[in-house]
Amino acid sequence: MGQSNLLTAAAALIAGSLFATGAAAQGPSYRERWGYLHLEQRRAELLAEIRSRAVADQDQAARTLAEPTVSTPFELVTKALANARGAAADESFLLRSLISVYLLPEVTDPEAANETCRRANVSVFLPYAVPAPGVLAFDLEVCDAKGTQVWTSKILSPTGVDDLRMAQAVATVPAEDLADGTYRLHVRTRIGGEPPRAKDPGLSWPFHVLRGYQARCETAVRKARALAGNLPQPQKALLGGLETAVLRAYFGEAFDVESNAVVELQRLELALENLENEKPVLAGMTGEVLTALPSAGEAPLPCVLRLPAGVEPRPLVVFAAGTPAYDAAANRPSAPSTRGPRWTAHELAQFGAHRDWSVAFLDSPGGGRNYMPDLRSAIATLRTLLHSEEQPVVLVCDREAATIASFHAESLRESVSGLVLVGAGALQAKTLDGLGSLAVRLAPLHGYPASEALGRSLDYVAKRRTEQGWKGDVDRLAPKEPPWPMGLPLLAEDIERFAAHVFARPR
Repeated sequence: MGQSNLLTAAAALIAGSLFATGAAAQGPSYRERWGYLHLEQRRAELLAEIRSRAVADQDQAARTLAEPTVSTPFELVTKALANARGAAADESFLLRSLISVYLLPEVTDPEAANETCRRANVSVFLPYAVPAPGVLAFDLEVCDAKGTQVWTSKILSPTGVDDLRMAQAVATVPAEDLADGTYRLHVRTRIGGEPPRAKDPGLSWPFHVLRGYQARCETAVRKARALAGNLPQPQKALLGGLETAVLRAYFGEAFDVESNAVVELQRLELALENLENEKPVLAGMTGEVLTALPSAGEAPLPCVLRLPAGVEPRPLVVFAAGTPAYDAAANRPSAPSTRGPRWTAHELAQFGAHRDWSVAFLDSPGGGRNYMPDLRSAIATLRTLLHSEEQPVVLVCDREAATIASFHAESLRESVSGLVLVGAGALQAKTLDGLGSLAVRLAPLHGYPASEALGRSLDYVAKRRTEQGWKGDVDRLAPKEPPWPMGLPLLAEDIERFAAHVFARPR
């Protein structure tokens, strides 16, 4: 499946469907989104390496990620990952770090109307051109949920750098003999005949086999659209968010973190069953659910809700993500234009795990959204939806979201009791003096230019503390300055302590 027909698999379920007008544009932005997914995955691997390490190891990664980018956006994270693993960041390590794959369709349906979607189509590609230190070949392996090998193959040609840039290295995984379930594709890059070394980056993605998937998707989306027009908010936005998650996989768009497509279809079907039985859209759902909230504009705000099992009133912590970026200088991809909430939820999976709190994760700024009105709307909706009406709320904002929130910090006193600004925030002297009882914590990120404003705010607060009459609750969140792409997860314990402090205050 070369570049000329690479998008056939992505568009196969679209062709002739009732939802073709909703299909995302195929082309450079589509490919960039898949490449950015692989970059995010490398950052996730680096985070896993350093998360439990000493601060000195985290500082080393922070220094590396703050360096100027010379070649590709993968360069710095690859260097930091090699350092964390005690490996050499040589040409082989870099190449294996960049090797990516289109794995389409995300859910293989042996009963699909379109033949292309009855098998898993694999196209190995390079999002950026880098030297190949030897002839390349790829060993492919598919394992079931128990780790048992169910299929193997090799790609021996065409595997030159130009071929990989055009996604010409292809293979097909037949699905007719595979039982319904989740499988994992492993891609191992041989260079000059040599397999990956122990510390080299690997490549592994899940996909699913589900007979009748296409028909179930189309039925569910038809029903959702028929019901949506008469639904009040926030039920309409919640249903639309569940539908959007299904259509993303149906159209072959890159996922966030890993594929959860079958569960997302099941949730939409459950929501429709709820509505038919005159229940709320999310009835019966627990755990982390990808959906959307009503916004002040036309487009609902994507979110992940950590749904509690009961309806007892709980304090609420809301996370607003930072915008996708290639480097600390804020060079950005054209796609994705926002960082989806599943990434933040994944990075903070253990946040508040032993606390009786509700937690929500919001999509980042970007995509032309007027973010602050939507953020206010989201907090108001979440208070009711998660049974936190009279409970305190802590808002945690990362980078661009922090900058936006800082411009409205004084007015946020009406809706939140605590505010954390990570990596950015323009708090002027007048704003700091007017915060009153609002508890604010500032967290600079290493080498991140926007953090300089937080430093100036902290200097002003230190000066004001020496003067009689200062009563503000503003301080530094933690002494450390984490790497800029992973501030939230590496500050998670500090944020949790701050939230506990806010929730324990007399009201």
